[in-house]
Amino acid sequence: MIGAATQPFADADFDAVTIARVADAAGVYIYFATKEALFLDLVRGELLLWLDGLVLKLRRLRATSATRCLPPWPAAWRNAPLYVAC
Repeated sequence: MIGAATQPFADADFDAVTIARVADAAGVYIYFATKEALFLDLVRGELLLWLDGLVLKLRRLRATSATRCLPPWPAAWRNAPLYVAC
């Protein structure tokens, strides 16, 4: 359903996209309760893909520059998996 939602939202204004249209394009009978819920899940999926790519790039950067450290991060971020203490 999420994959089928990408094109309708790309082709039309948000208000023009109906949940029934997306469900029909996906070939499913059961679908999201609201268009907003579908759209938020679509955005969430895109953000997760972007974040995965960012984490991968940061890990590569850290691996290639082991002698350099990141600037001090706020205390709340210090348990993040990419934090490098100097």
